[in-house]
Amino acid sequence: MRNIIIALLFINYFGYSQNDTDKKLQLGVSYSLMNEETLFNNPFSMYANYEIKQWDNIGINVGLKTFYFSTKESSYLSDKWGFNPNISGSYYFKNTKLNSYFAIGYYYDSFETEATIIGTAINPKRNIKTNGMTLASGMKYFVHSNFFIDANLSLFFTKIKDEYYRTETGTNTLLNVGVGVTF
Repeated sequence: MRNIIIALLFINYFGYSQNDTDKKLQLGVSYSLMNEETLFNNPFSMYANYEIKQWDNIGINVGLKTFYFSTKESSYLSDKWGFNPNISGSYYFKNTKLNSYFAIGYYYDSFETEATIIGTAINPKRNIKTNGMTLASGMKYFVHSNFFIDANLSLFFTKIKDEYYRTETGTNTLLNVGVGVTF
């Protein structure tokens, strides 16, 4: 973790050249290095962002991010796909390859549990849905005018509800590192 922070600081202070900000579409993939979810492995994610407006060094983007969570308990849990439509603001640092951003969005997913027997009790098959708000903040370092490295921290404030009307609230924090291209 310390090496990642040192690398990001190095990129921040020594990565000088003009960023090509006339690109509108960004596509990327990332892997989460940190996940507070106990039932699922660290997720992979894919995203697409489109810049709808830009003023000098500030841009407004709309996007969709998808998360794939594989289960740690494959005998009774299904894997899950999460979707996160969002809107973000970007700041392009002058004369650098850096782009910082802050995003706010809505998150939802759905997964199933299989019927299991616990002692003398039977836990029925359930369909569980998660939804809530997300906040993300991160940096993109452009190693080429069309290729970037992305590091971000995503916070999820969610409500989990199953078909038996049991509701829980919770938070999850993901530290994502990935790569992407821009067109």
